[in-house]
Amino acid sequence: MKPSFLSWSFAAISFSVVLGLTACGQKKDDGTAAVDGRARASGVVAPSANTAGYISNRSAYVNSGAGMFSQPLSSSQFRQNTLDFIASSWDTRGTGDIDDSSVGIQVYVEAAANSQINVSTSNLKIWIYDSYAKNATVMDNGQAAVPYFIVFKNAVSGTVTGNQFNVVFRDDYQEVTLAGSFDANYAYGTMSFKNLKDATGGSLKSASPMGYFAMSTCALMNCKK
Repeated sequence: MKPSFLSWSFAAISFSVVLGLTACGQKKDDGTAAVDGRARASGVVAPSANTAGYISNRSAYVNSGAGMFSQPLSSSQFRQNTLDFIASSWDTRGTGDIDDSSVGIQVYVEAAANSQINVSTSNLKIWIYDSYAKNATVMDNGQAAVPYFIVFKNAVSGTVTGNQFNVVFRDDYQEVTLAGSFDANYAYGTMSFKNLKDATGGSLKSASPMGYFAMSTCALMNCKK
């Protein structure tokens, strides 16, 4: 069924997705960037580990896509994609177990004129949990592991055209793209990334897609039918 996008009255698109990309727990204090899991954006506090990846009650999982999408990822490829993702900012040695239900993402995308988005008000937050963060494992610094936390304070570009959306976020470390389609009931999409830095000076990683998500359209958007 085709969505009646133009007939919906909404001021903004609000993504509240829990990405099944997975978590990266605290690493040993070996002098690499953010080894204790501190937030990448200054002035932002990471959530406590007991949130277990849930950002709000408007949430969904993004994972390897097995059984849901036509080109699913293997569990091993999905795990590697997640490690490659965090490699932009953190040394991945010492990362705990990664599974299909451990990465949280919260996105706000505000629609503007001519199918464009308001890039200055649109933003993205990503919580990345591994088994250490999920279990609040006490690390070498004597503190319980917390998830890695990344903030993109604004988008750099984006469109909502017909039943398709595409939104790009970028900072000094990496570029993240959320893209997909929706109908009157459900929204489906991918998360992709391209690293612009590597914490250990290695090759710059990327994945397209990193993982998949599916959720209620009106959990993705503020919409009226």
